[in-house]
Amino acid sequence: MSSYLHAVGFSKEIVIPSHNELLSTVFPDEVKVQVEDILRHWITDNALHRKEVEWITIDGKNSMDLDDAIWVEKTQKGYCLFVHISDVIEYFDENTPIDREALKRTTSIYWQDHIIPMIDHRLSNDLLSLAEIPWRKNKTLTIQMDIDHEWYVVHEEIYESHFRNKRQYNYETFREDFMNPDAQYHDQLGLLYELSEKLRYQRSLAWGWFYLDDDRRLSLGKQSQYTSYNPLTRVAHDIIESSAVAANKSAWKIAPIYKRHDKRNDISYYSTESWWHTGLQIHDYTHFTSPIRRYADTVVHRVIKNTLRQNKSSYVKNDLDRLCSYMNEIRLKIEAERRNLRAQERSENFVIRTENRLWREIHTYDMKHYIRASEQNSYLNIPEYIIQKMSDCIVSEPPCNWGWLIPSALVLWQKQWIQVIYDRICDENIMAPVKLFSLLNKYKFYNEENGGKFHIEELWDKETQYGIKCFYWDTHICTFQEELDWEHYRFAAQRVNIQVVQKIFQYFLEK
Repeated sequence: MSSYLHAVGFSKEIVIPSHNELLSTVFPDEVKVQVEDILRHWITDNALHRKEVEWITIDGKNSMDLDDAIWVEKTQKGYCLFVHISDVIEYFDENTPIDREALKRTTSIYWQDHIIPMIDHRLSNDLLSLAEIPWRKNKTLTIQMDIDHEWYVVHEEIYESHFRNKRQYNYETFREDFMNPDAQYHDQLGLLYELSEKLRYQRSLAWGWFYLDDDRRLSLGKQSQYTSYNPLTRVAHDIIESSAVAANKSAWKIAPIYKRHDKRNDISYYSTESWWHTGLQIHDYTHFTSPIRRYADTVVHRVIKNTLRQNKSSYVKNDLDRLCSYMNEIRLKIEAERRNLRAQERSENFVIRTENRLWREIHTYDMKHYIRASEQNSYLNIPEYIIQKMSDCIVSEPPCNWGWLIPSALVLWQKQWIQVIYDRICDENIMAPVKLFSLLNKYKFYNEENGGKFHIEELWDKETQYGIKCFYWDTHICTFQEELDWEHYRFAAQRVNIQVVQKIFQYFLEK
């Protein structure tokens, strides 16, 4: 194992941060100390030379972590597109507290009404952000692309620069200036739109179907609700996305890691092997344009800056392979959390709509089709809102309302429901074991023609014994038998039934 990964906290077994760590807005004390040191002292600029550049940014109204700016000029051969990216790694080195924490988090997460930043917000929202502040020049990496009349990038150059923001657009102010011929940057916005449309058209001619970069923001929580839709907002998005895709595509030649997407329905992932990105329909694609919010981009920036300064890279192939694997794991964890949150939102809306339609609070039976449909996708978690709602109904309603739920609770391994049902059956003796066995034996999926998952049968020895044998699919759950006393047969059978009920519930609770 290399010294770099060992130093930043990788052991032989890479430990994925817990849910709370991943979604925490609190940074370790050592990170805070380093941030305060950066803010107090002047950072030495190690660039050999920086060009002076002045262009514009376009982002959301409430965005503060602005990491990219753009500009375009018409040339005799076509266009010259400039994309300027915040030079994040100029402010902290490898294996420093900020770097280690950024690696652990891997990405910023945009959560409902706030941001969980990869880098402490005092840097990401201030010193590193390319906001419009008249007196400030930001350190940036600029990629300059020459685009011919057929809209192909024929030459690219990356260099270090000093950037001053001439105009910080949000989507509302963009619409105003885009439609106003007298606005200062009206012609520039029109030229950016013209180029973005041609880049998109060129890709559609070459490859057909494609979608835009899926990593512009990693967001969690409720989806944005727009009271109205303005097509010019889409224009602004397209300009930024087309510029970012062109820059990421052009930076791949120096990049040590790449973004791949092998199948249309799969999540894209990082790899050290350059290949095809199905979603974007392009070869050889990396991540370069968002180092404030993606750790992969900081790795690419380090390699590019070492190349520009003729320094040796500290990364080796084995490091990068494991780094890609780790970042992919974090991304999958965030995607799973996003799916759960969206399922939670849908479930809350479902309950609200149902209660409004019925003009009363929802009962367990009202949820039957929802729960049975969930059985077909048992690999998905039932939202916590539904789990708690159903648990409350089981506690307060008679078994005739929720008896149907027993097999579903077992099949879905929903332990909270199983425990609540078990407590009511055992403590209150409200359901005969024979009734429960009948429910389990009759249970089957809606789309299953050849029986269900449970098989419960009686074992008879007319002279000496009575018992019950229970299977779940091909798994033997229990067999329980008792000596038969004909004078007290009914009591013996009841004891057997109770023991089997207990073993069934214990099997699903303890697994």
